[in-house]
Amino acid sequence: MGRKVFITSDMSIDERLIEIAEQNSNAAILWPWFLTAFDDWGRAEASPKKLKAKIFPLFPSVTIELIEESLRLFSEAGIVRVYTVGGKTYMAIDHDKWFKYQTHIRRSKRDNDESRIPAPPIEDSRECAQIREDERKCEPSPSPTPSPSIDHDDDDNVRTRPNFVTTYEQEFGRLISPTELQDLQSFIDDGMAEEVVCEAIKRTRQQGVFKFSYVKKILNDWYKNHVRDMAGVARVDLEFEQIKAKGQPKGGQAREPTRKNTSDWDEDKFYTTSIET
Repeated sequence: MGRKVFITSDMSIDERLIEIAEQNSNAAILWPWFLTAFDDWGRAEASPKKLKAKIFPLFPSVTIELIEESLRLFSEAGIVRVYTVGGKTYMAIDHDKWFKYQTHIRRSKRDNDESRIPAPPIEDSRECAQIREDERKCEPSPSPTPSPSIDHDDDDNVRTRPNFVTTYEQEFGRLISPTELQDLQSFIDDGMAEEVVCEAIKRTRQQGVFKFSYVKKILNDWYKNHVRDMAGVARVDLEFEQIKAKGQPKGGQAREPTRKNTSDWDEDKFYTTSIET
């Protein structure tokens, strides 16, 4: 089952991330993706090999060495706390900071800690006071605009990549951006089946188009036409074919398709939904 992680648009001006970028720009760029590893209580395993497998399985440029370096820089900057319990290494974002940004998490869940990741050990009071003072001076942004996380399987806290992300990156030959991820996830959050989102991506590429805006154009049109599953896609395709057939006079050229409510009619948008696969 999928879950969300909200991130803030002021992330790019966060002084701690700027300092990280000055030392290793790739590590700073990876921070939004690291956020998808945290559970609903702001904790995660900090094993570089597991993080590589869960978050970056298809990213050859993201090496285990880069992940190790990123963890070190994140920890030194105070964005996360890296700690060891029972011989295993974990990372956590300050409890209050995490829930300040993750406003979608229910109050009941916040108050009932059911995380499979052990909480960080209690720190020395003087150290805690210094950390709070540092945070007041420069508050880290734990997360650029609300963005959905990579879906995860609650069993064993193992996270997998959504099908639409895999489809997008395979069809477009590049990584999906956090904003694109958020936009596509919003359709699913609004009740559209993930396979419908995948279909829109495939149809875009079948047209030889590499623009994300074209994918959204198809999805917006489908959504306006109450398409929520593949049966709805088939319905819209059939509707278009029927309109096209009615617009073909005997022995003459096809007429322009028309609708009773012309204010809702967008021929270009409607046509894009009817590409055969």
